[in-house]
Amino acid sequence: VKETMSTFGRLDIVFNGAGITGPNALIEDLSIEEFSQVMDINVTGTFLVLKHTVPALRQSGGGAIINVGSAAAVQAGRVTMPSYCASKHAVVGLTRVMAKAYGGENIRTNVICPGQIDTDMLAAVEQDMMEASGGTADSGGIEDARKKVIAAIPAGRYGSTAEVAALDAY
Repeated sequence: VKETMSTFGRLDIVFNGAGITGPNALIEDLSIEEFSQVMDINVTGTFLVLKHTVPALRQSGGGAIINVGSAAAVQAGRVTMPSYCASKHAVVGLTRVMAKAYGGENIRTNVICPGQIDTDMLAAVEQDMMEASGGTADSGGIEDARKKVIAAIPAGRYGSTAEVAALDAY
């Protein structure tokens, strides 16, 4: 933030998108350390970005904050991703608080909640699904996992990072 302010003299937009899924496990099999790691990165990381960018946005006369949630924040999500689902619910909550607290100062805060986007993160989820079902990559296990996920998507396909980027830019 300091470098942006000294280089450009202002901060107009904040994209808050870092996150991890964490292990693929039921809540009873999840350690506190695994749960905490996801919460630290996805929630505390989001909080820290918000905390340190608000003063610069205020100094700039306002701006826009885009937090990245997930469809898992507004749906039940996968039962084997409890820490991820909980963390993305928290990001939605932080966004609502920010919008209410700073909207009057011309700081617009929104959250986008994409569904399944074709990324390395989703590939890792597919890998976990394949391994949990006893499949292997050689036996078509990854494709089977992918087909299961896609079958639940109304559009019948994964979204792309370009589609998410276009929404962010808008």
